[in-house]
Amino acid sequence: MPRQSDVLTLTTENFDELAVRSPIPVLVEFGAPWCAECCRLDAAVGALAVRYRDTVRFGRVDVEREPKLAVLCGAGGLPSVLLMHKGRMYAHVGGALPLLHYERLLDRLLSGRPAGGGE
Repeated sequence: MPRQSDVLTLTTENFDELAVRSPIPVLVEFGAPWCAECCRLDAAVGALAVRYRDTVRFGRVDVEREPKLAVLCGAGGLPSVLLMHKGRMYAHVGGALPLLHYERLLDRLLSGRPAGGGE
């Protein structure tokens, strides 16, 4: 079961510290409370946060409260997921995809392989 602290609320004020300068990879979910797909993705991100606890940091950005941050990060459509490592974008996913897609992406990153390529 995810703990409240498993998925951080990211803002313009803390994004650099918690995401860009994170010592571990970061998965950032961009969404809005009125977005049905975003709400479904919340559950998947919560499950990932439990599975990858202590190896990957997870955060959410409410695009209604942080529109400039969403634009700065290139989160166009909702939901949008950004995976960062060492201050750089590793992958960007638009839309809510099955949990397995995010697991594979995280496993590739943690094993040192590039985001693209054959499975």
